[in-house]
Amino acid sequence: MKLNIGFFLGSKFGKGTNFSYLTKKVAKWVNKNSHNIIFGGTETGIMKDLVVNLDKNESTITAIITKGLIKDHNELNYFDELIIVEDLRKRTEQFLLRSDVFLALPGGIGTLFEIIEIFNKRVLGETSKKILLINDFDYWGPLKNLLEHMIKEEFLEEKIMLKNIEFINFCEIDERLKDVKNSS
Repeated sequence: MKLNIGFFLGSKFGKGTNFSYLTKKVAKWVNKNSHNIIFGGTETGIMKDLVVNLDKNESTITAIITKGLIKDHNELNYFDELIIVEDLRKRTEQFLLRSDVFLALPGGIGTLFEIIEIFNKRVLGETSKKILLINDFDYWGPLKNLLEHMIKEEFLEEKIMLKNIEFINFCEIDERLKDVKNSS
């Protein structure tokens, strides 16, 4: 079944070629499954690696970008639909409206903000949409360690973490999306 997947990922390439390679593998998987993607709109870094490797005959690509970012990224080419919003709050609203599930690849502060925002909305019951962090190369290991530290220090309940955010390897993606496919 075709899913609308909200992607959170970096506007930079990161150190080395591992993250670019992983992103291209994810793009092949998206093509194979004909999923649609929703992404942050900038066509730089591994975000560009994702969108340039998508088959536009099989997938619809939706870019959601804030007015503040569009000024710096006025040559956007790899999308079917461009949505320009006022601010990050409106951007998150559009992501939630248009996505069945969220996948996070490596990224910086913006990616981390998006992950935490969806995680918090799940905890508060504002969304039930899954968020999966693709943790190949242990990129998200420090975030997982921080959440486990919060559990240890009794600022977060383990069942809340386990219920609301998943750290997976790319090879687990189909298995982890089975229930999303069945409920879409």
